[in-house]
Amino acid sequence: MDTTEFGAYLERTRTMKGISMRHLAKKSGVSQSYISQLEKGSRGVPTTEIVRKLADALEIDFMLLSEKAGHLNKNDWFSDRFAKILEELPPEELLEFYFIAQQKQNNPITSSNDVDLVNILNSAATVFYQGKALAPTDRQRILDMLHLLFPGDR
Repeated sequence: MDTTEFGAYLERTRTMKGISMRHLAKKSGVSQSYISQLEKGSRGVPTTEIVRKLADALEIDFMLLSEKAGHLNKNDWFSDRFAKILEELPPEELLEFYFIAQQKQNNPITSSNDVDLVNILNSAATVFYQGKALAPTDRQRILDMLHLLFPGDR
């Protein structure tokens, strides 16, 4: 998608949700002038960090907005840009995702005591990683990464 199409999509989504540009800027932490430039298509493709902030503020799917921004090709989830996202992960998080992927491939859920990871991340329970409680944005980031790792399983 080119920057004009992304900008039109962003503006359409924002207005359909009844959110002013000022409110989106305040809620996302992205400046109003930058959002305006994005919507007009006069700015290049936003970083994944900006896309995440906008998606969270608009309460829309990060993966969809990433695709609209051109960061992901819906037919190739393991694109170069996805590889860059993985490179930005701390090694321990990358290893944890690799471990989850291996477990999913090798050990299908069979025990009644097993719990689906998505259910845990979507639950009201406090979920910890290395002693630190995961914020809702952390949980969503993990869900997004799992969706990328297992695109056909959704």
